[in-house]
Amino acid sequence: MTLLQPWILLGLPLILLPVLIHFLNRLRYRTMNWGAMMFLISVSRSSTKFARVRHLLILLMRMLAVAALILALCRPLVGGWLGTALTGTPDTIIVLLDGSASMETRDRQNRFTKRDQAMRLLAQAGGDLALSSRFVFIDNRGLTPRELADPSSLPEGPFNIATSTASDLPAMFQAALDYITANHPGFTEIWVASDLQAGDWKPESTRWQSIVSQARALPQKLTVRLMALNWTPEANAALHLVDVKRAGTAGERDLYITFDVVREDNEPVRLPLTVNLNGRTTRTEIRLERSYERLTHRIPLRDTDDGWGFLTLPTDDNTHDNAGYFVFGDDIRLETAIVSATPDAAQVLKLACAPSPEKLQLDARVYTPDRVDDIDLHSTSLLVWQAHPPRGRTRSAIKAFLDQGGVAVFFPPGESDTNTFLDVAWNDVDRFASNQFVRSWTRDDGPLADSASGESLAVDNVSIMRRQLIRMPATFTTLATYSDRFPFLSRSSSGNAYFCTTLPLPDWSTLHHGMVFVPMMQRLIQQGGRRLQQADIQLCGEWSRGSAPWVSLDAADKNPGFEAGIYQAGGRLLALNTPPTESAPDVLEVDSVRTLMEGLPLRAWEDPTSAESKVFQSEIWRIFFFAMLGCMLAESFLTLPARARRPTDEHSGTKGH
Repeated sequence: MTLLQPWILLGLPLILLPVLIHFLNRLRYRTMNWGAMMFLISVSRSSTKFARVRHLLILLMRMLAVAALILALCRPLVGGWLGTALTGTPDTIIVLLDGSASMETRDRQNRFTKRDQAMRLLAQAGGDLALSSRFVFIDNRGLTPRELADPSSLPEGPFNIATSTASDLPAMFQAALDYITANHPGFTEIWVASDLQAGDWKPESTRWQSIVSQARALPQKLTVRLMALNWTPEANAALHLVDVKRAGTAGERDLYITFDVVREDNEPVRLPLTVNLNGRTTRTEIRLERSYERLTHRIPLRDTDDGWGFLTLPTDDNTHDNAGYFVFGDDIRLETAIVSATPDAAQVLKLACAPSPEKLQLDARVYTPDRVDDIDLHSTSLLVWQAHPPRGRTRSAIKAFLDQGGVAVFFPPGESDTNTFLDVAWNDVDRFASNQFVRSWTRDDGPLADSASGESLAVDNVSIMRRQLIRMPATFTTLATYSDRFPFLSRSSSGNAYFCTTLPLPDWSTLHHGMVFVPMMQRLIQQGGRRLQQADIQLCGEWSRGSAPWVSLDAADKNPGFEAGIYQAGGRLLALNTPPTESAPDVLEVDSVRTLMEGLPLRAWEDPTSAESKVFQSEIWRIFFFAMLGCMLAESFLTLPARARRPTDEHSGTKGH
């Protein structure tokens, strides 16, 4: 048995309180000898023994009542067959494993990673229920529910695979609820094993509200059990690639690699850095002054125009965040197609997309809505749409363009429209938004993120005179909001379609000044141009491999679906890196998870490294409360006065004649 609040055991001496009160009451009476009492004592001697036993039982019941109250307040837990017998056996157990890169952090004491501990303890807990419950497994690789024939085989099974990806816990919970809805099981439990990395749980996502509402509406009983492996590593340094640029003239070019190093320790230190370029390894040393440093390393390229490589730090508590992979190739000319029926808006959009066409190798062409068929979407990096939502064949062509990795940004048409694209519809124009500013925006993701040097865009300086809000699905991500919390910039669930609710025109906003708008559009062009470049760098887990077979160049038998590294398909190079959110210090507390799931029964286990053999246990404090009530009732019964014996005729009066 485990206690959630063991410190309350300090109140155990209160069990002696009834005994103390008993002796204090005895001190209140004084014995006085009286001659006539000797006859009464001899008469009642036989009943004295029973009175003492009754008094002892009353005292025992009072002590047990106090003990039961203290144990109930300690919130005891039991596992195994006893916990199952007290709470009932679930019909289905859905296991959600956070298999992200941060779960590869190793405990130096027992040398187990968080993922290894989760698998081992899940298998141990599942072994007690394997014969009575159906087990379903869901992890961050595909979010596909898979039934487990034997949960005790999890540590050695095909599901125990390390990944370099992030997790999407809201999506995993949604997959579990979809399984419950489709299969109609009975009493269901969701077991979650996670290190509570904030980037994986996405506490700011509005999807949690929908998930909790859907779970509460289920007809069957649903319980969530959380295994929190949120302990901090003793010593870990993570390397994350930020940017790769080439500079110089032909034959004398240098490659500048910008990367971040995040550590647990804040003390100055020197670390060796291994640099690999096209299979050739060199070593250097970097000096770190703080827990977070942004550094740039220069590599002479000589006659190399394309290639691949990686930077690595020494092995530490997590080997999945020690490397940053990069590729580089010939620059290509990126094209932007602008569809607009407003000449002034089209001109500003063209200048933002191609401010210096020859120097930056950018092209931007303007099309009216009736000439959309002239656009070659196969060679287009970015589609800018400032018109009514596309329809018919154009709608299908743009959806295919987005599915293939192209990027599109939609601006207000200037009039309300009930027609939708990607389930988005434009509302009426708000012509009285002169007091609105962009209040908040996402600084680590999207086209408004901070620059590689850490500088922030002056998004909060953008003032709004006019805007046209949208109705969008709950799955969309809001990247920036106005001061009244309505969306300024939103992104579709696929990540390739963006919606801006104002225009870069003087009577709409100050976006036309360019300080925010030009970097925003350039980042969207670069994002859309990735599918056209021969060398591309992306985050592991967020890339769709397509139909081409990808071969690992930096190590054998790597899988591009969930392992960081260098891959090649034909003549195209691809570098996949661990998401930087996996090394961020933002870790949720269990109480924060309770807040996310407010309204659902959640039982958390926060000490997976303890020697307790049963992982998922049940609280039995109610049993102790009922025991306390039973003791109080028994004490009340024992304190009832004895029923007076009814006198017989022989002793109560004279005999009748």
